[in-house]
Amino acid sequence: MTKNALAYISRKRNRSLIAFILIALVLSSLYSCFYVAKSIGAVEKSIYKLSNSSISIASKNAKGTFHTKDLGSLDSISNIEEITAEYAGTAKLTSGSVFDGAQKIQRDDLPQELNNLVSIHAVTESRRNLLFRSGAFSVEDGRALKEGDKYKVLVHKELAKKNNWKLNDKVSLSLFKDEAYSDVSEAKTFEIVGIFSGKTVEQYTGLSSDLSENMVFIDYYGSQRALGLSKNDEIATSLTLYVKDAQLLDKVKADIKALDIDWSKYEVIKDSKAFEQASAAVGSMKHIIRLISTLIVIGAIVVLTLILILWIRERTYEIGILLSIGYSKIRIMSQFVLELVFISIPALIVALLSGSVLISQLLGAIVTDESAFVQGGLSQKGFGFDNIICLLQCYGVLIGIIVISVVAASATILVKKPKDILSKVS
Repeated sequence: MTKNALAYISRKRNRSLIAFILIALVLSSLYSCFYVAKSIGAVEKSIYKLSNSSISIASKNAKGTFHTKDLGSLDSISNIEEITAEYAGTAKLTSGSVFDGAQKIQRDDLPQELNNLVSIHAVTESRRNLLFRSGAFSVEDGRALKEGDKYKVLVHKELAKKNNWKLNDKVSLSLFKDEAYSDVSEAKTFEIVGIFSGKTVEQYTGLSSDLSENMVFIDYYGSQRALGLSKNDEIATSLTLYVKDAQLLDKVKADIKALDIDWSKYEVIKDSKAFEQASAAVGSMKHIIRLISTLIVIGAIVVLTLILILWIRERTYEIGILLSIGYSKIRIMSQFVLELVFISIPALIVALLSGSVLISQLLGAIVTDESAFVQGGLSQKGFGFDNIICLLQCYGVLIGIIVISVVAASATILVKKPKDILSKVS
């Protein structure tokens, strides 16, 4: 059968060339669509990570704190990738002077110990904080706070300028343990690892901590030890839960609400607006690519079937001879399939080269039109293992197209009984 297939290909060179061109076009088109679709899937995951979509839990009292151990059952929920705690409070700056800015509210009744206040934002990773995520603040010098930091601090550039601070300098802070500023902790020393800039919405109460310039970000570990708290006594103003997949956010939120916790004290909020907005364009692209791929497959089956019908009709005599010497109909169709498979093998190289050109064009058009989120994920890295895998997947689809086309084209003849075919041949 293999010998017969190769003999037919070499004998009918023009037909083989037509089949080769058609197969190469189909395979190239499928490869480019499949690769772009795969890239778009990777982009969705990238967008999800970059958007920092999450579920946050906070006290319904806006300034209230809670013990993290009270929500320890959150660890039992699957699909939660990470849980981070944040603490917001106030501290007395004991190793410098706060930034003096214009206040809309002037107070003369403040005791001396409240004239040098800074607002504290204790985080595990500063990049995940809303003020940095939104672009309100950005690190200008040094680095952001990261997981594992101990007694590290980010300070505003104006506060640093006021005190002539630079990277690696030490800052001494005494954190207030209550909102009444009646209980202050022992001063702790934090190392400056980054200097940031920016401005955020300010609520004026007449305290120096109201100003954006007097906001400092410290690591969560350091904040709890500065408050004199052990691991089992840690407090937070909010918990942020990061879920493995965007599709699981609603499920995880429902699982959280189902826990045996007094939810009258807490507020559970899903934050995925940034992801939903950025992924809307990606979703439409995915739909278009899927539609194009479907049309390519259907079109390829129709065109290839029509061509094969014409060719198989001209091979009625050959089919009759094969049937007369004992060939089964399945074996004959297998030979037809094998002929096209042999023709398709060199088309793999053509598809890899021409498909890559199409991919570059498609990705270039998408990157030109879409947002930075999309641009960050859509990029072709050249030939690699992923390219080969994608091409082989497309080749599997092509084999399916060939089999369907051969069966459909052969049906008009092979459904007949052998004697009916032989009678027409004689």
